[in-house]
Amino acid sequence: PDTNEFRATAFLRVQSALVDLPVTSTAGVCYESMTGVVDYFFNWILAPRMATDLVGGGTGCRPAATTISAIQTGINVEYASLTDVYVSAVSFNRKNLWVSTSLTAAANQGIAVFRGTGMTLTALPAEIVPGAKVSVSGVAVENNNDAMGDTVTQIASPLVTFVAAPTTQVAPVTGQTVASLLAAGTGEPYESVLVTLTNVKVVTIGTSTNFNVSDVSQKAGATLTPFKADDDVYRFVAADMGDCFATITGVWSYSVFDNAYLFLPRSVEGSTPAVPDGVIAPNANVCN
Repeated sequence: PDTNEFRATAFLRVQSALVDLPVTSTAGVCYESMTGVVDYFFNWILAPRMATDLVGGGTGCRPAATTISAIQTGINVEYASLTDVYVSAVSFNRKNLWVSTSLTAAANQGIAVFRGTGMTLTALPAEIVPGAKVSVSGVAVENNNDAMGDTVTQIASPLVTFVAAPTTQVAPVTGQTVASLLAAGTGEPYESVLVTLTNVKVVTIGTSTNFNVSDVSQKAGATLTPFKADDDVYRFVAADMGDCFATITGVWSYSVFDNAYLFLPRSVEGSTPAVPDGVIAPNANVCN
């Protein structure tokens, strides 16, 4: 609330071009009506002329989402308020995070919280780590960089509030195969959900040329399924080349750039150096 701008229904931006906005215009406030001059500068803008152009006491606004499931299953939501959710992963630069409805990960119960990547963006507070309880509010968006492929559901422009320190970690989903997770119909419910994959091999290490996206594969029975791993949380290094993981845990996600599902391996908090969150298989043949 810097008295300059707020986003309203349908992502209209209400700006202080003509009069300061009240500091009471915080997320979730419902106005009975708003009057002002309509303009356009990259986005649709409404500029109130005077303080009385914002009439408070509204009761008919669409209620804020209160669950991750409501957002992920397609309920028409613009502003999202999530109370007492759990951090399942934090990005390597500590600017973004993924949260889970409960300490038991499940389909449609995970979502990405995107704060941004800019150099001036401050890192998350030190107490926000995997397992911590937080509350999140912000704009629910279906992010895509073009008109192709699917989208990745995010809470954007968020306010993240620390609630409580971890007592345990989020238990990941198990038993899913990569072949199933790569398919839109069966993979989409696990977007932004913490999962544990079995028998995963690091085939090639990503480079700056391909934005550090690595090639990996999973052996399930007699089927070998190739897929991608991005470095949002942990970046595979040269020493990981050829490693075979009996289990490896991370966030299942969707790349709007490649229009495909991929895996975000999670680093072990506090390890030096950080290693992928998993157990290296004693017999690499289980991955080949």
